[in-house]
Amino acid sequence: MLTIPLIPSAFLALLAAVSLFQAIQVRSQLSQTEENNDKGHDIAGLIHQLQQERNEVSFAIIKNNSVDDLTEIFLLTDHAINSLEWPGDTPGGGVGGVGGGVGGGSPMNGLLSRETFVRTLTSGRYSNDFQLELKIYSELNAAAILWLIQTVQNNNDDSFWEDMIAYILLIRAKENIGIYAPLGSEYFVLGHLSEREFVTYIQNLELSKDHLDISLQYSSFLAERYNQTIERNVETFSRFQQLQEVAVLKDDGFMWNQTVDYSQLWVTTVEEILDHLKELEDMLEDHILELVAEGLTVASQQINLYVLAIACVAVIVPLISYISWRVTTNMQRFARGLEDKTQLLHQEKKRSDSLLYRMLPRSVAIQLKGDHEVRAENYEAVTIYFSDIVGFTVLSSNSSPMQVVSLLNALYNLFDSRIEVYDVYKVETIGDSYMVASGLPNRNGDKHAGEIATLALDLMDRLRYFQVPHRPEEKLQLRVGLHTGTFRENP
Repeated sequence: MLTIPLIPSAFLALLAAVSLFQAIQVRSQLSQTEENNDKGHDIAGLIHQLQQERNEVSFAIIKNNSVDDLTEIFLLTDHAINSLEWPGDTPGGGVGGVGGGVGGGSPMNGLLSRETFVRTLTSGRYSNDFQLELKIYSELNAAAILWLIQTVQNNNDDSFWEDMIAYILLIRAKENIGIYAPLGSEYFVLGHLSEREFVTYIQNLELSKDHLDISLQYSSFLAERYNQTIERNVETFSRFQQLQEVAVLKDDGFMWNQTVDYSQLWVTTVEEILDHLKELEDMLEDHILELVAEGLTVASQQINLYVLAIACVAVIVPLISYISWRVTTNMQRFARGLEDKTQLLHQEKKRSDSLLYRMLPRSVAIQLKGDHEVRAENYEAVTIYFSDIVGFTVLSSNSSPMQVVSLLNALYNLFDSRIEVYDVYKVETIGDSYMVASGLPNRNGDKHAGEIATLALDLMDRLRYFQVPHRPEEKLQLRVGLHTGTFRENP
């Protein structure tokens, strides 16, 4: 009988021991994460330096057909390469076999030995071939980005996974800019791009925007710092966007200043943009490291707490130990249950708000949520846009469900990215049908018809370069209908 009161105390001691083991594991994982992030920082620095060097080398080849003046930037890149511990390096620091240490026989992994990487980079630097130079630098950065992803994906902590995804997407956005920047240099020097180069330019321009937008959605911290960066550097970002559009639209109406070297201005602007994005990249990395440090502090505190708890259980009176265990267990169960219910409540609220905003204009939805009366409104003139894909039924019947979903997802991502630059409101999408309105819920005077018509022309032009994911050779045709008239909004 004397041993019965000790059972709860023994159980509490076991619980504390298990928790202690888990806390030690968490601290070990966070320490590994911190080490991975430090290594990732060096890899990201190499990627950034390669992006800057690619920009300078391509410009030098186009402009002067010589890279003799780029010794300084070459030295910076060499320093970044030599500062890294490469997968192919032996413990003693020598150069290992091609592709050693990362994932096997992938061609990209084959570049991840110091010797192979440097040899490939040197061939790109002094090739004096614009296309070959672009190909080599793009392959090197693709390999480095793969290396970075494989380094940071080993992080097992779930508390900052969204920031980690945003970090990777931001680097990919920079790389997309780095790919189309040399093509912009070629345009401003030679005054034209080949059709293939123009398509590559557009693809990477849109990819850079998509990657950046998604990264901002994943990380509120990054979104806030990005907006602050734009506010501080409005002139640079505006100039970058304007020069981008000149190359995209081949704008003959652009007011060229004969005293300005636009090719040099483009190169300088791209370097400034890449530097600003690198600053954001470093800020996000520091933010992640702060979260890791906080996690390490919490884990250490938990370890100390559990050690103390075990010591107390060993010396405290069995009855007090039993009572303490019961109270603690009940409190923990209540706290976990309350937290779970609170999270479920927030999730359901987000889902309901998201559904409401999809069904109704945001202004109407906000009034409904605030228990305000929603009155019917008359709109004297609005313009409605309808469109669908010609032959979509036949295309769908010859495609798998996932292929149709992938096609529609890619198509509407393209459409949604374009309607953001116009004063329009997307009403709904059903299958291949797309409905947009202008002039409601925000009135815009007589601009609604022009906005819709310009949008329709823009979408038709973009569709010329759109590729069906599972049928790249097949081109889509857009059937568009417009109507302008009076509209009455029912509450």
